[in-house]
Amino acid sequence: MEIRFYKAECGDAARIRFLGTDQKFHNIFIDSGHERTFRPILLEEILNLKKKAESIDLWILSNINDDHIGGVIKYLDLIKSGELEDVVNQWYYNVPRFFNITAQTPKNKISSASSINQGDKIYEYLRTNKKLLEKDITSELQTRNLFGLKLTVLTPSSAKLNKLRKKYPIDSPNELERQ
Repeated sequence: MEIRFYKAECGDAARIRFLGTDQKFHNIFIDSGHERTFRPILLEEILNLKKKAESIDLWILSNINDDHIGGVIKYLDLIKSGELEDVVNQWYYNVPRFFNITAQTPKNKISSASSINQGDKIYEYLRTNKKLLEKDITSELQTRNLFGLKLTVLTPSSAKLNKLRKKYPIDSPNELERQ
């Protein structure tokens, strides 16, 4: 097993690579650092995985702060531009808002809350590409066996996650409003 922590400035980005029970190598990414650190740090890792015919079996995003998800935003931009193909099989990502099909994104923004907007972009990509899990990643989630690796993710409870979501109402005219 190899565990690597990347120098993503003050951001967080890590990878776990292990030989699974299927005798193939598997990869788990945890967070992604800032958007500006994606190209010099994670892009090379992803391209090396592709050369080895490997993928990212699971990408875990711990929270919506820019220093954790900015790199994923850049990754998604490169997929949309055609520069990269998506090599992630599954995502662990808790959507930071209660989304409603009829809700509109406010047009007259007083200020920009970049992390929540980035979180919305990730949600939209995962939803559109049918990669969004149908349930939240919470403390109720059982230990997972991923090709022989027992994975336990420390997470908030459903109640705490929903309390957080109430802070970011999708229909608020002020993105920085907190209830």
